[in-house]
Amino acid sequence: MNKINIDVTEVQKSKLGKQIAHGQCSEIFIYENSKVCKLFHDFTSPFDFENEYNVSMAAMSVGIPVPNVYGAVQIENRLGIIFDRIEGRDMDVDSLSRLWRLKNNVRDFVDLQKRFHEVVAPNNLISQNEMLEEWINRSNPLPKRLRDAAVKALGRLPEGHQFCHGDYHFGNVILSVNGPAIIDWQTGNAGNPLGDIAATEILLLVPIVPSMLFHILLPYTNKRATLYRQYCENLPWFNEEEYRIRLFVATAARIANVLHNRNAVRYLLKIVELPYD
Repeated sequence: MNKINIDVTEVQKSKLGKQIAHGQCSEIFIYENSKVCKLFHDFTSPFDFENEYNVSMAAMSVGIPVPNVYGAVQIENRLGIIFDRIEGRDMDVDSLSRLWRLKNNVRDFVDLQKRFHEVVAPNNLISQNEMLEEWINRSNPLPKRLRDAAVKALGRLPEGHQFCHGDYHFGNVILSVNGPAIIDWQTGNAGNPLGDIAATEILLLVPIVPSMLFHILLPYTNKRATLYRQYCENLPWFNEEEYRIRLFVATAARIANVLHNRNAVRYLLKIVELPYD
């Protein structure tokens, strides 16, 4: 295992309770009843673990609504982070089950994002541009001419130093009785808010669901992304000309992270071919 710069406590696997969620990079287990352990797969880069730990700690310290962090653990050959267990349902579930709430949820979602975009990121976070360039270069289905164009466009965009999430979507906002909590800061970065907004619009637009549901959900996700853009256009850092370029870059970068979903890849490839300048 690569050397990491975080104090990690070794604990026994028996400390883990029931598994309650899983994703591409990690599994979530109940831990000591009121907490959860986000346990990263052994094939996940230690950087992803370290970045999420650092970003979550920094977000907690400046009052961004995130689950409290209680430390880092190693269970056998896997690294994990101990968080507060947040009881509630995510904004995706809430909006789909109560469609009349969609507009209010989008407004609240934008307000939450604005809160962390107003915070200067700590120095130990990866830069947004560095992260996006790495993703673009991994977007194998993307034609080389478009990869090159996206990297070139990214290089011309102004960098930023604000707190950005990198994967901010409805599924990463938990609505609890104590208010919303933003989770999954694995891709947290120091960057330009407009770049984070562009990434979020693409995340809201393109559903990552089984094939049978993809086209059924598109009218909903299109409406959601449209509402999101409308609210964001009123933000002080919104610039329409720059935003078109950032959407192109964000779309090119997103392809690398959805290779497991053919419908999403095809849809993104259609978007990225659209003119942006």
